[in-house]
Amino acid sequence: MHGRLSENLKKLIQEPAMRRRFMRLSSSEQAIIYGLRIAARMSFREIEKHVGASKSTIQYNMDLITEKFETSSKEQDSIKQLVYFVLSSIFVGKGSARGTASMTSLLFVSGISHVTVLKILDCAAEVADKLNSELKLDLIKVAIFDEVFKKKCPILAMADPITGLIYLKNTPDRSSKEWIAFLEELKGQGLDIENATTDGGAALLSALEKVFPKCVKIRDFFHVLYKMSKALKRIECKCHNLILRVDKAEDEEKKVVLSEKCELAMSIHCDLEKEISIFAASAYIQKPEGCGQYIYAEELGKIVDNCVAYLNYFISEIGDHKAIREAKNYLQNGKEDILAYKRLVEKKVQDQFGKVYSKLYLDFFMQLVEAMDQYQRSYESTKRSDYWGNRAAHLINKSKDYIGDEATLLGINQAWDIFKSTVKCNSYIEAVNSVIRPHLDTHNKIPRWLCPILTFYWNNRVFQRGKRKATSPIASFLDKTEIDNKTWIERIMDHFPFERFNKGIDFTDFSLAA
Repeated sequence: MHGRLSENLKKLIQEPAMRRRFMRLSSSEQAIIYGLRIAARMSFREIEKHVGASKSTIQYNMDLITEKFETSSKEQDSIKQLVYFVLSSIFVGKGSARGTASMTSLLFVSGISHVTVLKILDCAAEVADKLNSELKLDLIKVAIFDEVFKKKCPILAMADPITGLIYLKNTPDRSSKEWIAFLEELKGQGLDIENATTDGGAALLSALEKVFPKCVKIRDFFHVLYKMSKALKRIECKCHNLILRVDKAEDEEKKVVLSEKCELAMSIHCDLEKEISIFAASAYIQKPEGCGQYIYAEELGKIVDNCVAYLNYFISEIGDHKAIREAKNYLQNGKEDILAYKRLVEKKVQDQFGKVYSKLYLDFFMQLVEAMDQYQRSYESTKRSDYWGNRAAHLINKSKDYIGDEATLLGINQAWDIFKSTVKCNSYIEAVNSVIRPHLDTHNKIPRWLCPILTFYWNNRVFQRGKRKATSPIASFLDKTEIDNKTWIERIMDHFPFERFNKGIDFTDFSLAA
């Protein structure tokens, strides 16, 4: 908690004392201070030590919170307070429904039951689902798909990596039938994608083939490398076991046979390791005299074929294992999808530059395209970002020597347009999964209200850090800097059916605890 707040309060500490005293904190920071004050019964001095803000700042923000509650005297305002608190507690605080109900009895004079919290969430889910379904998805041309599991029950997820927009739906299983229903629902909202990045799941690939037959299916590079590395590690273990067996063998003839087998296994391991290292680079092979040589899709296809051949040879001559067999089948059956990304980029580059520039320049320009691609995807690592940034800058300077500044600038702008229509990894959907996971860990199963509200929450929340800082996915999607000044909760409450709560529940005493 201290780390999360102290980062946001660095600028505040540098402000003059009088101005700092009247500094308004964010709603999440106010909620933490309010919880420490009311639930934990801490003094302002104790809170000051925990959050890093001054006592006067804490006092000022507590007064703001208190004023909000005290000015709400009408029954309708009391219900709005309650809805705001419940949604904030569960989706911002990642609390449970029962925990939220218990907190209301601690924080307020009149608490509410677990059933009332669920009723509020069901109503909010209806509103969120309606608002989600009204969003037209025809602007999305590239999408990423994946699944998140909770006790064998999946959440099907779609994300637009360009704008950050997501769409979630919980289903009883991840069969092809459920994927088709999910994709048809998105298609009904206007989704018509040109290419989709997947992890290679058979049900998803089958559904994409039926719903979006013209869509180019791209196999995520991470899962390819993961399967290959797992097989390589198992081959290394086999080599180690063979070495131990050779050392323990007493019969000379058996020792010779084992030695030959061991040498063969080690030879296959070395050859396979070289092929995997080239595949992992996949941008270009490093050359001592320059930036390197670009690896085209057809050359990468030969590397995939070599890996399959080595794995087949190892299985037939040395021994079989599930990880080795899975890697072989994954490469063999998914070769076209693995090469799809490079083929798509190469085709678009050649369509734009092939008629103007020579083959020599295209070979060089593809190095620049890959360097820029690696640079834009390494924003989370300063070391990688600096490395690929320097590599791209070096290539840009060489390009200016070849064709001039204006043509190079035009080429770079067109290359960025290509990146916006192609994605070779599903790292963004994995990041979304890490956001969903804490909510799933809170609940025993996937509640029916979770996916609609979580979808709306993510799409309408403003990012606090990263390359999308100070904007929201929905604003990026609609190409607007700001849609309005309302928060995601306020947008839900604009359509919330408050009339359902006017009978049977007394909210008139829903006020701040003494």
